[in-house]
This record gives sequence, structure tokens and C-alpha cells, in this order.
Amino acid sequence: MGLAAPSIYVWNGATGAADGSSWTDAITTLQGGLTAAGAGATIAIASDHTEDYASSIILSNGGTAKQYKTIVSLNRADNTFQSMSDGGGVVSATGNFIITPVIYINYIGVNLWAGDDLNLNLSGTVRFYNSLLQCEDNFRFGSSTSDDFIELYDTSIKIHTVGVLYGQSNGRFKWHGGSLLFGASGSLLNNLVFSRTQSALDVQDVDFSAASGASNYLLDVQNRSTDCRFARCKLPGTFGGIVDPANIDTAGPKIYTESCSDVNGIYKFYHADLYGFARDETGIHLDATYDGTNQYSVNITSSASAREWSDPFRFKLTDIFISTTGATLTVELITTDGTTAETLHIDDFWIEVHYPDSTVKSFGRVLSTREALNAGGLSTTALTASAKGAGDWAGELASTNYYKCVADFTTVADEAAGVYTVYVCLAKPSTTVYVCPKITVT
Repeated sequence: MGLAAPSIYVWNGATGAADGSSWTDAITTLQGGLTAAGAGATIAIASDHTEDYASSIILSNGGTAKQYKTIVSLNRADNTFQSMSDGGGVVSATGNFIITPVIYINYIGVNLWAGDDLNLNLSGTVRFYNSLLQCEDNFRFGSSTSDDFIELYDTSIKIHTVGVLYGQSNGRFKWHGGSLLFGASGSLLNNLVFSRTQSALDVQDVDFSAASGASNYLLDVQNRSTDCRFARCKLPGTFGGIVDPANIDTAGPKIYTESCSDVNGIYKFYHADLYGFARDETGIHLDATYDGTNQYSVNITSSASAREWSDPFRFKLTDIFISTTGATLTVELITTDGTTAETLHIDDFWIEVHYPDSTVKSFGRVLSTREALNAGGLSTTALTASAKGAGDWAGELASTNYYKCVADFTTVADEAAGVYTVYVCLAKPSTTVYVCPKITVT
């Protein structure tokens, strides 16, 4: 971001007029600088600035939604950027550190340290760039409405004793770049990274590998409506997983994990909600590839909450360009739990194809292979058996059923050539299927 010349200077070692006009005449507290600065102002804080409060500290007096106040850490010798962590500076409190509404502040290169909880509970938005946020216990985030943001860019969070990243209210939490760190005695509270979060989470390029423990999970979204997205994050090699399925107990949480890795490899995706989960499976597959060498399938496992016809686990399988009309799209799958071949009906598993309308070229049309619910109740029609049987799937387990699901456009009058989006739906509870993501078009 382009920054204006500082209008206020903050340094605890200043001995001049304390009007904020220079390092010599700097205001000696960060809150004093925020109070003196107008909306849209840039506040320079010395990279060696230190404040230490015997109890709690509250930072307030932010800018406006269109004119943020910006706090940037500068080296006093030449006014170049230097983070307070590199310069030895810190603003700390032995108790809670609280940033309150309404705030609208950019923090660049700051080092904040709470002796208890670090609380970001605001109405508005706060952003941290190249910063270090430390706490002895919990990092609590949230806001008064769903329109508010807490944003971290190339910023690390460090837990010194025992704690968790605790989502306590509404708002949205964005974390792009940085690490979760621990002090000498630091550990996760309740074996979780994000606990009971209610905010929407957008987490990208963050290193969580310092956390560990085979029973640990990244998320606890019990009784929450969280929309969680993780991309290109590094996970601990000994973690229990992204989320404990037993702790998804409402229909609200949606979890989307893409291209996250641990010491064992890269996991292309893991999606979960109340009705089940989907993840990439390289041990059992037909003939699809995602990098030219490795074959895989989509392992979809429904939960006990799934219900035939009405409450499926729904997963976007692919987007595919189809250049002609009147085609058929075939999706191959197998079912097994290792010892029993699961039997599926057309209301247990189906595909939905969103296709372009021939008049408006929109995705307003859907072709579903699921039978409409009729007066007789659920369908007893078996899913169509596949010609690809024993020996065609690598890693086949015992007692496997081979199925296919076909979307037939030969009698559809309103379709057009274009991009077709294919979703797969599994509604039979407590069932596992392996779906080939390579769709056959004929």
C-alpha cells in the first residue's frame, strides 16, 4: 500500500514537546498517538518503542471505513521500515490486550504481547501486516456484525503458555501468510487450533506445523455456522485431521481445504459438513490423474445425519467444456466398506449437472439423475451397474459394487455448448463411495 508521510510520531524515549511532530517531540504511547491522529493519518511508531502495562490495555480511536488510520513501524535512524520485532520494540500488558470498536486501523510491523488473552472484538475492520501478535493464553477474535473483518497478512501468532485461536462472535477472519508459533512452554488448549469459531475463516499460506499431537484437530465448529476455507497451508504430520466429524453437529459449518500438506504429502482437497466429507484418495482409483502421474479418486463418506433423497453430502466434482449438445455424461464409482458391498439406489447417489441455457447462456438449468419423490416414498430402483468391474479399479477392497451414473442430454431441448458443472450427491447415511473424477462424454 502507498503510505503518506507520518503526521504523528510515537516513541517512548522522546523528551521533547510530546506533540507528535518528530521523534524528539514524539507522543510516548500508542494510544496517545491514535487519539491525536485524524482519520486517514499515518502514525509512525519507533521500531524500538516499548510500552509495558501492569494490567490490561485497550486500544481504541480508529479511523473510518473509508479513511483508516495506519500505524507503521520505522527505524528512527533513517525512517525506513523495520518491524518492531526486528527492532526490539513491543507494546505489552500483563493482563488482556483489547482492541475495541469502532476501529479501522492498519498495523504494519507491530509487536503486540498480551499477558493473558489478546482480544480483537470490534465493529469495523483491523488489519495487521508483517506483524507479531503474542499472547500467554487465547487469541480471541470476532466482531459485532457479520460485515466486519479481522485481517492478518504475513503475520504470525505466538502462544506462550497454553491457548487457542478462539472465534467468539460474528465477523470474518482472514489470515494470509504467517505462522502459528509457540513459546518454550506453549501448547494448544483442548488440542485445537481454531476453537468454536463462529466467524467465517479464510486462511491461506499459513504454517501450522509447530502444532502437534495425534489427537489434535485444526478446527472445532460445534454449534457454529462457520464457513471455513484453508488453502496452501502446512499442517502438522501427527495431527488427527482437519476436523473431528463428531464435532460437526449442525448443518451450518462448511469446511473447504485445498492443497494443504504435512510431512507425508499434499492433500488436494478435504471438504466437510454435517452430512459427510470428501477427500482425495490415491490408494483406490480408476484412471483419473491430477498431475500427470498420480491416479486418484474422490473418497466421499456420508455421516449418520445424511438422509436418502433429501439431505445428501454434495460435492463439486468438476467443470467440463462440452462442445456439442445431446451428449451423455457418465460418472463411475464403487462402494465398499472393506467387508460389505454397499447397495445404492437412485435416491442414494445421483449427479446434478448445471448446464448453459441455449437462449441466455447462463447456468440456470440443472439436469439431475435423482428420481422425483413420489407418493410411494423413496425409490427402490437400483443405481445402474457399471461395465467396469473387478480388476478395473486399483486398490479394490473386498465385496465391491461397481456403479455408474449417467446424465443423458439427448432429449434436452434447452442446452447449449459450454462449461458444464457436475456435482455428485451421496444421501445414504454412513456410506463410503469412491468416485472417479474423470467424466466420460459420449
